[in-house]
Amino acid sequence: MSDPRAAKGKTLAIVVPVFNEAANLSVLVERIERSLAGVDERWSILFVDDGSSDGTLGQLRRLAQSNPRVGAIVLSRNFGKEAAMAAGLRHARGDAVVIMDADLQHPPEAIPMFLEAWRAGSEVVQGLRRGRVGESLPRSRLSKFFYRAFARVTDLQIPKGATDFVLLDRKAVDALNALG
Repeated sequence: MSDPRAAKGKTLAIVVPVFNEAANLSVLVERIERSLAGVDERWSILFVDDGSSDGTLGQLRRLAQSNPRVGAIVLSRNFGKEAAMAAGLRHARGDAVVIMDADLQHPPEAIPMFLEAWRAGSEVVQGLRRGRVGESLPRSRLSKFFYRAFARVTDLQIPKGATDFVLLDRKAVDALNALG
């Protein structure tokens, strides 16, 4: 049986919102490269700098100059992670889009498993967290609000422990972008 979404010719965009993550970027790119070395999809990484002040922008420029798969969007100031994710989704051009954090809490090694589920027909593949260690109360509440709103808009039930480490099919990305 062949995959409903044959990988040949398909593209994957990885959107990574960043805020003061200069120290993690090279390691993240290396881990993504190793993780995706065996996939058939053409892929790229789109970083969204959300107003960093720690040298993140310079590091992104170096990475983009040395690696044709790396690109960046630079926001004029810190708008927050959700706004950075939305900007990344508006600019991502893949048949599938992965959203992940730059702080290495989302393992790039899981992306091939996400792709496998997507090739089998899933339009949304979501990572699940085993615990919310170290998350502040405001951040926890904002996350809960985001996922409740997302579930209402998309009619998708989001499982407990769901994270924003997610693969979205182009149809899902287009639907989110249509929300404005």
